[in-house]
Amino acid sequence: MKNWMKLVKRCLLFATPALATTMLTTSPSQAATFASSETTYRLDNFSHNPLDIWTITDAVTDAVSVRGQVSADANANADFNTFLDPALSFASNRAFSTANGNGNEYLGFGQSFAQSLGFDFLIAAGETFTFDYSGLLNLVASVDNQAIESASADGLIEYRLLDNATGALVDFFQVARSITGVGTQNAVPSPRIASAAFNPTTTSDSFRTTVNGRYSRTFNNATSLTLVAFNASQSTVQAPEPGSILALVFCSGTVAVALKRKEKTPA
Repeated sequence: MKNWMKLVKRCLLFATPALATTMLTTSPSQAATFASSETTYRLDNFSHNPLDIWTITDAVTDAVSVRGQVSADANANADFNTFLDPALSFASNRAFSTANGNGNEYLGFGQSFAQSLGFDFLIAAGETFTFDYSGLLNLVASVDNQAIESASADGLIEYRLLDNATGALVDFFQVARSITGVGTQNAVPSPRIASAAFNPTTTSDSFRTTVNGRYSRTFNNATSLTLVAFNASQSTVQAPEPGSILALVFCSGTVAVALKRKEKTPA
C-alpha cells in the first residue's frame, strides 16, 4: 500500500496544471481558437497476470472569460481486466481534453490523465515476462489571430516496470508530442526507452502519432514486478490582455479525481 500511495501522489502532482499567463498589449480584436488532445493505449496478450490491479483517472479544467466566450472539457477512462488465461487480460485507457475560445480576453484549459497499475506480476527464475502494447496521440490546434491568441495541444504515453523488492525502475518507455496553433510542432517523436525490452514501432503524420510494440524480458532470478501505464492530454487556448484574467484563473476551475481498485475476477 505504501508503494501504491507514492505512485498516486506522483501522478496527481503531474496532473496538476501549471498555468502561465503572458500579458500582451494589443488593440481590441475578435479571436477564435481551438485545441484538442486525445491519447489512448492498450496493453494485452500478457504472459503473466498481476495479483492486484488499480485504475486512476483525473481531469482538470479552467474556463475564464473577461471579454469573450470560452469553454473547456476534459475526461478520462481507465480499464484493467484480468482472466484465468493471462493472454486475454488487457488494460485500455483514454485521456481527452479540448478548449475553445472567442473574444478579446479569455483562457481555456483542459487536462486529463488515465492510469492502469498491475501489482505483483510474479516472474519465476528463468521465465520471460511479455505483453503487447499500442498507443495513439491525436492533436489539433488552430489559431485565427496570431497577434492576440494562442492554442496548444500536448499528449503523453508512458509505461514503467518497477522491481517491487527494491523499488528500482526496471524498464521505461515514453512517447510525447506537442503542437501549437501557429503551425509549430515537435518532429516525429523519439521514444525514450530504458532498454531493448521495449521494441516500438512509431509512425507520425501531421498531428497524429501511433506506436506499437511488444515488451519482452527474461529474468534470471525470481522477480515481483509492478506495471504502471499512463497517458495524459492537455489543451490550452488563450487571448490575453492586461486586466483581471490572471486573478480569475485562480478563483475558478473544476477538478474531478477518480481512484478505483478493481478486484481480480477471473473468467
